[in-house]
Amino acid sequence: VRMGMLAAIRSASLDGEGVGIMVTASHNPERDNGMKLADSNGGMLHPDWEVYAVQFANAPNDVESAISHINELCHSTVPGWSNIFGTSVSNNGRKMCVHIGKDTRSSSPLLSSLAIQGALAMGATVVDHGLLTTPMLHHIVM
Repeated sequence: VRMGMLAAIRSASLDGEGVGIMVTASHNPERDNGMKLADSNGGMLHPDWEVYAVQFANAPNDVESAISHINELCHSTVPGWSNIFGTSVSNNGRKMCVHIGKDTRSSSPLLSSLAIQGALAMGATVVDHGLLTTPMLHHIVM
């Protein structure tokens, strides 16, 4: 869920340009299945955003801390963003687009679904491309 939210926030910081999430273990064993984020230029996630990804992935699990962390990330990366959680969820009219691809491993459908839920919770448009290779997803987001 968190990586879907992060991808949506990254897209908002790029004025709605598409960001990709690839659910894959690459050449690793299936138990190592995870997510790779692709920036709108077709490359890997910008190094500045790698820091945010690590912080976001390791943030506390309680709801209050999670909401605080999400709002802090939005405020620090998207100019003019106000709190997104309150009486209703709002993306403040920001355009956000997240592309999702997955490999054939048995855990990929669940991980993909969770990432989609996170992006949708932020108000992003999500395009689920289904089974893809990582290079294909990188090309799609360019």
